[in-house]
Amino acid sequence: MTKLALDLRYALRQLRKSPGFAAIAIITLALGIGCNSAIFSLVNAFLLRPLPYPEPDKLAVIIRHVEGTSPRTGEFVQDDDPTQDGKTWEEVRDQIPSVHAAVFGGTSGVNLVAGSGPGAEVRYVKDMRVSAQYFNVLGIAPILGRSFTEEEDRPNGPNAIILSYTLWQSALRGDREIVGKAVTLKGEPYIVVGVLPRDAQVAGYGGAADLWTPLQPHQSGECGGQNCEVIVRLAQGASWQQVATELSRIRKDWIEETAKDKARGWFYASPLARNVDNGMGQPVLLLMVAVGLILLIACTNLAGLTLVRISRRTPELATRLALGATRWGILRQLWTEGLVLAVLGAAAGLLLAFFTLSLLRGVIPEEMMPLGGLTIDARVLAFTFAASLFASLLFAALPALQVRRLDLRSSIAAGSHTVVQGSSRLRRVLVSAEVALTIVLLAGAGLL
Repeated sequence: MTKLALDLRYALRQLRKSPGFAAIAIITLALGIGCNSAIFSLVNAFLLRPLPYPEPDKLAVIIRHVEGTSPRTGEFVQDDDPTQDGKTWEEVRDQIPSVHAAVFGGTSGVNLVAGSGPGAEVRYVKDMRVSAQYFNVLGIAPILGRSFTEEEDRPNGPNAIILSYTLWQSALRGDREIVGKAVTLKGEPYIVVGVLPRDAQVAGYGGAADLWTPLQPHQSGECGGQNCEVIVRLAQGASWQQVATELSRIRKDWIEETAKDKARGWFYASPLARNVDNGMGQPVLLLMVAVGLILLIACTNLAGLTLVRISRRTPELATRLALGATRWGILRQLWTEGLVLAVLGAAAGLLLAFFTLSLLRGVIPEEMMPLGGLTIDARVLAFTFAASLFASLLFAALPALQVRRLDLRSSIAAGSHTVVQGSSRLRRVLVSAEVALTIVLLAGAGLL
């Protein structure tokens, strides 16, 4: 611990003596690590962060799959479509006992009037249509009131509404007696039956909703066409293999109709986590590769700068070795300097990541935002720390190899010239690698 403290103090003293080098290194690392942290936040939000529901591995969406040869083009085509009609929903509900099922539709904008008289406030809010068991399937319990009943979910059933926590607080001032009262929605009175928790994250087509109303699915009304999605939760003691077997028995009429077009069709349960990335999974992975190349370019650039700096410090390092310092001690000291730079660069990079995420929140359409939004959580912080550690090792590794080959007699006699000449080939390799990585990055960006 004492050696580490001494190494840190010496590293800070050396960096203060070279403020220009320190500033360039920190800015370069901030750009590389900051971009990686910001894009990793996207990867985390869309692909890694678990869904905010109990036992998310038991949640799935029913997919309608069709494959066959197109009669127009003669090419083989296949399609996976999550949208279903009312008949499919009814057969899943009635003939698949191994799951608890619900159905939901899109999100649309509506006018809400909260209160009455001169103080009534009109708001434009987003309404999502869901079936009676929707919140039960997700595992979300209202903090006030209840979920929709089967009676409210039938065609021409009572007008009911469930509020989000944010809307309840802002439009209705957190009225704890709101359940059972009426608000005006789309010009009609709706009875408030429940309020969801603050942390409830329920998104549908068109982005996150402010309130929910009964979908009232029916073959000739809502869900009359392919405009609903069926979400299921695995029942206690059931398996996904059972679900697959039961799904193979539904919609025989649709399967026969598909076969007339020389195609095959079937239904399967796709994990919900795979269906909530809004098509952003592959793009964010490509972005992650791109910013990874940026970090490599930054580290290669810093490795070249560090080589030049090491060559100028040759007399100092040779003198320390002559006075009894070990080569391991010198290497540890150089790596500590790199680690200090990487930590300072990571701190500046996190600030850049916060700024970048704020820009991304304004650029990404609301309907394509991930559940839970874009945040820098513990996983992103751990990634930033790992990236800074990787960067410090990467741009300090090559200069450390130069120190291992340092010859005391020639270095003290010839000053820094011996090391400069010995490292010139390595610096040329670094420059070539940096140019090659940049060309790969630009070519990939141009193709995309």
